[in-house]
Amino acid sequence: MLDSKNFFRDIINIVSSYCMVCDLEKRILFANKALRDARGLDVEGQKCFEVLYGRDRQCPWCHMDRAFAGETNQVEAYNELEKKWYSIKTSPIDLGEGQIGCLCILTDITSQKEVEETVEKCAKFLESIVQHAPMIILGIEDGKIQLFNEQCEKVSGYKRDEVLGKDFIELFIPEEEQARIQDHCKIVKEGNFAPGVEFSLKTKEGRLRQIIWNCIQVEGLQGKTLVLCMGIDVTDMRRLEQQLFQAQKMEAVGRMVGGLAHDINNFLTAVRSGAELALIDLSDQENTRKNLKRILAAVERTGALTKQLLTFSRNEMVRLEPVNLNKVVLGLEDMLKKLLGEDVYLKTFLNPDIGLIYADKGQVEQILVNLAINARDAMPNGGVLQIETGKTIIENETVSAKLGIEPGEYVIMIVSDTGEGIDPRIIPYVFDSFFTTKPKGKGTGLGLSMVYSIVKQSGGHIRLYSDQGKGTTFKIYWPTIPMDEGISDVNDLKNDKEVACSRGETVLVVEDDSFVLDTVSGLLERLGYKVLRARNAQEATEIANMHVGDIDLLFTDIVLPGTNGKDLYENIRKNIPDIKVLFTSGYTENVISRHGVLEKRVNFIHKPFDFRSLAKKIREVLDET
Repeated sequence: MLDSKNFFRDIINIVSSYCMVCDLEKRILFANKALRDARGLDVEGQKCFEVLYGRDRQCPWCHMDRAFAGETNQVEAYNELEKKWYSIKTSPIDLGEGQIGCLCILTDITSQKEVEETVEKCAKFLESIVQHAPMIILGIEDGKIQLFNEQCEKVSGYKRDEVLGKDFIELFIPEEEQARIQDHCKIVKEGNFAPGVEFSLKTKEGRLRQIIWNCIQVEGLQGKTLVLCMGIDVTDMRRLEQQLFQAQKMEAVGRMVGGLAHDINNFLTAVRSGAELALIDLSDQENTRKNLKRILAAVERTGALTKQLLTFSRNEMVRLEPVNLNKVVLGLEDMLKKLLGEDVYLKTFLNPDIGLIYADKGQVEQILVNLAINARDAMPNGGVLQIETGKTIIENETVSAKLGIEPGEYVIMIVSDTGEGIDPRIIPYVFDSFFTTKPKGKGTGLGLSMVYSIVKQSGGHIRLYSDQGKGTTFKIYWPTIPMDEGISDVNDLKNDKEVACSRGETVLVVEDDSFVLDTVSGLLERLGYKVLRARNAQEATEIANMHVGDIDLLFTDIVLPGTNGKDLYENIRKNIPDIKVLFTSGYTENVISRHGVLEKRVNFIHKPFDFRSLAKKIREVLDET
């Protein structure tokens, strides 16, 4: 038989932790070898707080009294004498003869506390980095916001407490983009890293900020899946890019001025000649009719040319929408020919079944213009610029990895030239901002960098292939979207053959150009309207005040000498509250908008307009309820 008393004493003496048994007076009745070695052999009989901590009274963290009451407890305390942390466990123990004592075990946890302190410092350090990082960092768990740093607060206008636990998509994503970001979240939740995807973020004030997101799925603190989103606010950069786009458009327009002047002079020659022939052949009605038709055809061609020029040079914010690449190429073809000059031949090969892409039409035009300018400069002695569209499916993972493009269905645009080509040593740098191979003063180094930025902004990819002495090819891939059969061509409106006539209404026409005033008034009178003519705002106001009878419609130019059409309308409406208005102008939209007219639900017709369009528009305005 084992001597159980000595057996258990030997076990306790082997333990490296301090072990002791105390009575109700906190006197040590037994101390193991580890405690005696640390404090001396005569510890028994002394008070525990004197031996362990050098104190003259009971420790404030002591749980012995609870042990005497039958409880087992554990507490952590720092020992100033040893400069160590201990985990202290106290349990009741039967001393015999009806007495109860306390078994106290003190385990050194200094190393553990140091590790915990280091981990805590690291956690605070990382939290500080996340919170103070100059980029948006947020965490989403099951669609709810769990992490929201200071940059999020700065960009969104929300405080952290306002958004934690809220649905990220409902709170921050505009309705028209929610489906797209939900598709993106699915990709991330499948374990894929999704870099450089641009979405709008709706602020507390309702404004939209453009954010480039990099999202990845990680394991959260509770073991749940967390989508970690890191974003850069590029709103101001996009605004600067838009200004640069506009500057580049103006540069391209400047390059085309010579060709435009030539075409316009030809049109004016046709108008003048036709008018002179019509005057000479007044007795021959058939010839007069033919000459007038030639004049109208020349006017239509001139109007189409100026409209195309104004459309290209307009300054608008980026708006991603379904775009047909073929329509963009065809719409820009004449302008590109003038831009390239007579020595460069333009070829187009357009696949009719390419479908649609999600892009900004104006930016796609900018891509074509920038590439055309580069191609022309690379072919000083002439050559061929070829634009091709098509559809391709990337399924092979090897091809996908080589191109750096995710597998899927793409619309592809290939722009090739027969120019000098690019030195292989500089190909890696051609998309960098301000990098140019042109002589000083001949290039900004921003053309190709802008092309790259536009392509990436619309979710596309661009690849460059060049052979010195033979030419350069750019291949641009855009993810395809289903063809929307509901999209109709606005030109269909021109097929309306009915001309809406007057129902006895009176129209006040205000136009400072006497030729236009007489022409428009004559057309309206032919439709049966009673027409009142005014050359400026003052005349219009006097006529409105003095006229006996109703004036049903004010048809006014927006830009008038000393005032504008909107102010004129507001002034006349004080005396004729039911008068309706139709505005017109030949200026660009940005000029018109400065006069506060181009707003929703404002009736407007752009010059030049044809007889049928004017008749139809006036009838629509008068019939409005």
